Order: sequence, then structure tokens, then C-alpha cells
Amino acid sequence: MIYLNMKKLMVFTLLTIFIPICAFSTILFSVSTSAASCSNSHDGTLTITTLAPGTYQYSINAGSTFSTSPVFANLAPGLYNILVTDDNGDSGSSQATIFSAGTPTFSSIFVTACANNLPYLFNGLNIFSPGTYLDTLVNVAGCDSMLTLQLSIVPPTNSTTNLEICPAQLPYTFNGHVYTSGGVYTYAYTSVAGCDSTVTININTTTDRWLGTVSTSWEDPQNWSCGVPGPASNVMIDEGTVVIHANTTINSLFINPSALLTISSGVNFIILH
Repeated sequence: MIYLNMKKLMVFTLLTIFIPICAFSTILFSVSTSAASCSNSHDGTLTITTLAPGTYQYSINAGSTFSTSPVFANLAPGLYNILVTDDNGDSGSSQATIFSAGTPTFSSIFVTACANNLPYLFNGLNIFSPGTYLDTLVNVAGCDSMLTLQLSIVPPTNSTTNLEICPAQLPYTFNGHVYTSGGVYTYAYTSVAGCDSTVTININTTTDRWLGTVSTSWEDPQNWSCGVPGPASNVMIDEGTVVIHANTTINSLFINPSALLTISSGVNFIILH
């Protein structure tokens, strides 16, 4: 009889499990910027410097477009979303701001010009009519700026005054001027708007008309529209009876055939025209 001695067999199985490790690494980089000269200019720069060697793609618009160059030029002031990627699919992101070194200015001037002083010269432009005009200038900060001209045009003031005076009123004083006879007188002056203007004075010596209000006497001033006629008087007698008692000289005479003019004996009556 054979006896079989059984011993317990202990079996150890080594199980090896491979777990891939994903390295979600971030690309490290620094950003330097230079300001744009003006808030409305496109001359700022942005430079990206990676801290480890490698092949990178650079974007300053959150990945919409990429460049192989880390230098971006001709940029306007503003906020830029930076994204850097490499061939391994790693990436890094950040933000940078390009500031403005200067600010454009916007100014307006209001000008009133005289019509007889046109054209008005505005930065080399000859202007002949009122309106709004724009010009682009460079301000002290070196920025393109806008200057607006509001131009109003004032016409010259030309006025005419007609005066009817009796010959007996000569010499006649009006606005500080003394007139010894009728006629047209023109004066140049500067208006309140500063424009060259003219005033014209027409002085007409009216006809001395016979009224016969109180009597038939030529020498009574109440019988005349302008007083007793003299050498400058143009006399008109439409009706009635008029008697001259003293020597008289007048400029001209119109007498209606229905009127009666009597010159007393020994009296000289002279009509110049």
C-alpha cells in the first residue's frame, strides 16, 4: 500500500497593471508689450517669450489664428487673449493689455466772418459759404485729432435813409453831419459784427407849396408848407391868390393857370431856374 502525502500547494500570481499617466502640463511663458502711440493708432507690439525650448504656435486672439512668430506688431490698444501651443498638444494661456501713450483730441471753433472778407482761410482751405468744416491735425501728443469749424457769415449792413426837408432848413444836421444842400451822401462804417458796411443818406429838398392858410401874403410863413421861400426853394402854387410885397429870389416856380400871383409895384421877383 502506498501512502501519498499531500502537501498544500500555495500558488502566488503576480498581476501587473499599466496605468498611463497623462501629463496635463502648462506651457510657461512671459509677455512684454510696448504701448501704441495713440488710442486710435495701430503701432503697439506684443512679444511672447517661452521659458523652455520647443516648437510653438502663438495666438493673441484666443486661438482664432496662430503664428509661428512670437512677435506681434501693428496692434491697437486693448486686451489680447494669448494662447501658446506646442507639438505635444500642450498649451498655455494668459492675457495682456496694450496701452495708449497718447489720446486724440476733438475740438471745435466758432467763427463769424464778414461776407465782404471772404474767402475765410481754414488751415489752407478757402471757404466761401457758411457751414461745418472738419480738419485732421496732429496734437502735441502726436495723435491724429479732429478740429471742427462752425462758420457763420454775416452780410454787410447797407442801409438807406431818405430825408425830406424844406430848403429853409438848410444847412441841415443829421447824425453829426452837416448838409448844406440836398443830394445823396454815402458813408462807410464798421457794423457791430465788425463788418464793413455803408449807410446812404438821400436828402431831398421838398417843394415849398403854397397853402394860403391865413392870408394872400407871400411873406407870411404860415401860408407855406416850408416857410417863406428863399433862393433854394422850389415853389409850387396850385391855387389861390398870392401877393408879393418885397424883393424875393427863389430857385424855381410852378404855378397852376387857375392860381393868381401878383407882384407889387417896385418889387423885384427873381427866379433862378
